[in-house]
Amino acid sequence: MTAHGAFDKAGFYFDIELRKVPLKPDFTVDIEGMRRAIDSKTICVAGSAPDYAFGLFDDIPSIAALA
Repeated sequence: MTAHGAFDKAGFYFDIELRKVPLKPDFTVDIEGMRRAIDSKTICVAGSAPDYAFGLFDDIPSIAALA
């Protein structure tokens, strides 16, 4: 996961299940993996621009389309 650690902390404090999606070989989010992780109970999707660890940009337009 390359999202900021605050997502883990918020999930813990608010008792929200986090679904972490695998990364592609270029260390950006796997959009199809994200699509599979979304269901009727999903309240948020997150991408990084830039990501916390590497300074890379996830495909934000594709993530927005999923949302």
